[in-house]
Amino acid sequence: MGFSIVGDLRRSGNVIEENAAGNYAMLRMLDLERIDGIVAHVEMIDDLLKRHPQELKSITVTEPIVNSKYYYFVISKKFYKRYPELSKSVWESCAEFQKERLPILLKKYHSLRRQ
Repeated sequence: MGFSIVGDLRRSGNVIEENAAGNYAMLRMLDLERIDGIVAHVEMIDDLLKRHPQELKSITVTEPIVNSKYYYFVISKKFYKRYPELSKSVWESCAEFQKERLPILLKKYHSLRRQ
């Protein structure tokens, strides 16, 4: 689905098919043995497996994670120098938001999508 890891996987010799059908459709294809595996965001897959335990009971999430890509929230040196505590607070708030609110948001947005 256009994720940044696709190029990495292709360069390592894997045959990749990008599918815009979404994670649920890909998990169903995996369950039906139409594909050998999928690579997706752990949080999204865990959520789907919890919401559809009977339909997807044959699927196992394996370790290690294929790759982690780190993204950045940029704070300028000038801003950090002027507001060091605020800068640290922004970082801590982002981490807290991801930990506490991501599961709630996943549930909310999944309810808006067609399965």
